[in-house]
Amino acid sequence: YFMYGPFLWDVKSMSLLIGFFDGLVYLYLSIGILRNIKSISLDKKGLILSSIILLGFVVMFGLVVNNYGLGFRHRAKLLPIFISLYFGIKEIKNHSLNRSKQV
Repeated sequence: YFMYGPFLWDVKSMSLLIGFFDGLVYLYLSIGILRNIKSISLDKKGLILSSIILLGFVVMFGLVVNNYGLGFRHRAKLLPIFISLYFGIKEIKNHSLNRSKQV
């Protein structure tokens, strides 16, 4: 519920509908990160550290947040980390694909 809620079946007002679409953004970013996480090499310490910090925050907030409004506000704090990881991992993957095409 913390990262992706409220779900479509929970929407009963306009504010929950906005929260639903916000959850879809986080779902899209999460899927993009998880699909491409294998492309991070061990020498990319910044991305690895950011991934660990993000995972720690998600687990910590996920255990204590049980209200959609509170979850909405707390997960907004994590958006810059999500976006940085998403585009950082995507850039690494594109760079490695371009390098393999040149060989």
